[in-house]
Amino acid sequence: MKFFICDKLEKFTKKEYNCFGKWYFYYDDKVSLYEGSDFIVLYCGYLIEGDIEEVAANFSFHDANGNFFAVKLTKTDYEISLDYFQNHKIFVADKYGIEITNYMPFMACEKDDIKLKRYPTTEREFGVDENTTYYGHINSFIPNFDYIQDVKDSFGVDAWDIDELLEHIHQCMLQHSNVIKSKYKNRFISLSEGIDSALQSQYFYDDPQFIYGISLEGDHWRRQTIKNFPNVTYDIIPTHGKETKQTTLDYFVDPSSRGQTILPTMKQISDCGQKPDIVMYGVNADEAFVKELNPHMFMVGLNNFFERDFRETLRQDAINRKEQYGSTYSTSSDTEKWIDIFFRRFVNGEKDYENFQYNFYTLLTPKFYTRAISANNDVMSGSLYNDRRIFHEIMRLPLDWLIEHGMDAPFLKRLLKDKFNYDFTTPYKDAVNGVYDGVWDNHFEATHTHCLEQNL
Repeated sequence: MKFFICDKLEKFTKKEYNCFGKWYFYYDDKVSLYEGSDFIVLYCGYLIEGDIEEVAANFSFHDANGNFFAVKLTKTDYEISLDYFQNHKIFVADKYGIEITNYMPFMACEKDDIKLKRYPTTEREFGVDENTTYYGHINSFIPNFDYIQDVKDSFGVDAWDIDELLEHIHQCMLQHSNVIKSKYKNRFISLSEGIDSALQSQYFYDDPQFIYGISLEGDHWRRQTIKNFPNVTYDIIPTHGKETKQTTLDYFVDPSSRGQTILPTMKQISDCGQKPDIVMYGVNADEAFVKELNPHMFMVGLNNFFERDFRETLRQDAINRKEQYGSTYSTSSDTEKWIDIFFRRFVNGEKDYENFQYNFYTLLTPKFYTRAISANNDVMSGSLYNDRRIFHEIMRLPLDWLIEHGMDAPFLKRLLKDKFNYDFTTPYKDAVNGVYDGVWDNHFEATHTHCLEQNL
């Protein structure tokens, strides 16, 4: 699903090209072309609801709900659109003429353009710094969504009855999965021992499931999960040590990626035999269901920010709830250590309530792991939790309810039990103490040579 657009004909020396106005462009057979009266649109993906060709005709993608990228070209200008959850990356540069693509090695790069050789670690990627690349003139396009404000606007609305919300989420996930099944025949479902993927995989029960561990830690719970599905591939793929360098060199393609921890899934996709039409990766359930320990501690903190015993209240609440799934999922067994890390990051010296609140909202914005897969493996990648109809809805429940129940993942557990008769048992996730230095240390080496080649 690659495309490349530029305003310099001399860029094309290996591939045939098309022309519109001042633009020269290439697109493969996974990318669609809409031709308007005085414009064209290159696009790829699907809408959960609605007709994507109609949206292309009006170029009204900004408010659409789905998984897509689109570029509109007039004779002299361009406009880019990505879906809300940024399941894709588009790169833009203007140093060697205007260049727009979703495959960075197509872009012009020289050795003098290299400005970085390692990215700082980050969980969220909606800021300018997180969308730079190793090359000073190339950046990822940032769509105009205000993720912080959207989270802020959701809290305190109290818009749902619990049972009605549960059914709403199920119907949305069921309908979304049916759209995917109707459009993509060969589906790759990423499975783990965690509750997020356990639920998503139920909607694709008969499809091939792929699970991995970075070590034998958690092996028991992965094998328990495997028993619940008929077609599962299980691999151990280390992310540190000597063999990890070669794995990184062999399987990393995207030079912009901050998703190095997803390398095991990238390897499984490349090795699975027949290239999938779509990869389902269960990202953003943590945020949508408000179930991780950090957001929980922020909610308790917001309720007690001005109290004299603020820190002790936070600590005691975390200890009292250390058996809830969101706590064990985040900390494995060392709750005290996690509390200390939270205090150092967010509490020590913090006297500004609004800043504390802002940091809380940040933790509930979408993660863009699926775009790391789509950019690296040249494949559609999505999540049933990447749905604008459900992502902010649990946040609308009363704060007291979220504090009391959110971390124990009641919606996910009930959906599994009520809709699929699935009893979830995994107490924690495997990657809490994962070491990924073997990937980070070799990412630049794995990707930069191809970027310096003439690939068009």
